[in-house]
Amino acid sequence: DLTAPFNDEMDCETVEAGTNKLLQEITDELGEIKADLLYEYRQPYISPAINRFGNMLRASDCAYDSLLNRTETTDIRLLGYPSPPTRT
Repeated sequence: DLTAPFNDEMDCETVEAGTNKLLQEITDELGEIKADLLYEYRQPYISPAINRFGNMLRASDCAYDSLLNRTETTDIRLLGYPSPPTRT
């Protein structure tokens, strides 16, 4: 039930908090295995929120749609990437 109130059986109160927690755990555990590991994320998952978890961000490629390809590439550039990932 998506409308159920938060309770003790839940890990996080929101999907956003759960996603952030999952990505942070993945980043931390893989970072312990190999510190200079590349984390690649592609559209539509690229956003300022995901920028802190990835160090290689790529736009999706849509065949025969140069406008969409240019827009997605520009969106990534507007994030101010490349920037080093933030580890908390």
